[in-house]
Amino acid sequence: MTRSCDTLSLDGGIMSWVGIVVLVVVGLFILLQLSVVLQSRRMVGREAPALKAGGVPGQGVELVYFHSPGCGPCRTMTPVIEALAREGAPVLSIDVSKDQESARRYSVRATPTTILIRDGKIEKVLLGPQSPKKLKALLDAGK
Repeated sequence: MTRSCDTLSLDGGIMSWVGIVVLVVVGLFILLQLSVVLQSRRMVGREAPALKAGGVPGQGVELVYFHSPGCGPCRTMTPVIEALAREGAPVLSIDVSKDQESARRYSVRATPTTILIRDGKIEKVLLGPQSPKKLKALLDAGK
């Protein structure tokens, strides 16, 4: 009695290997994105760490905006943050290329990242660009 074993053949040529490589790269990218989101969710509820630029966040509501010069979405969001600051809103803008220590303390892995701090605790972590309307609503909710 002879037994036959099915074997997996990798003779599909270069196209099958390209497909495998593409799937692996896409999978790694998805894992990276998930890790950024999960890390930001873990920050919610924690005490806000001290900032190199502005000390320790105090009472009330404050937005801390992390950005970088090479970030495309940051270039559209930074003028909105600057306008809010000119209006007297409690907003702190941090360039992660100049203040990596603050970015590390807040576990910032992507820019733009906006963090809402209420009474010294991290209440929300927003990844990606945010609309002016949403930013104003966050600040107004704390009044």
